[in-house]
Amino acid sequence: MAEQKTRDLRISVTNRYTGEKLLLKESNFQSTASGLRSHREERYSFEAPEGEYIISYGCDERVREPLNISIQVRKYNSPVKNVFAILGSTLSLFIIVIMFIMLLRYFWLKFKSYNI
Repeated sequence: MAEQKTRDLRISVTNRYTGEKLLLKESNFQSTASGLRSHREERYSFEAPEGEYIISYGCDERVREPLNISIQVRKYNSPVKNVFAILGSTLSLFIIVIMFIMLLRYFWLKFKSYNI
């Protein structure tokens, strides 16, 4: 069974004041989310300094079906930052558990020495 390709939307991002077009990169990891009536898919990404940009799209005129799309621009979250946050949280939890075990052992030994 062949995978159905989404049509080329010819998305372009242009700086409003300089007219400079930004380079869109195809996403290496195309994350998707589906609901009962909608489907979300990451296709492209771009990096840009703060400013005002015009995001436009067009599609192949040969396709006559109606277009129902929206474009979201989000702040980039680095996967490396997420990995470090998870590792840091795991290490912190591990340290807390070890300290709790050490405290229990200390009080257990102290309690045991009183009951001799």
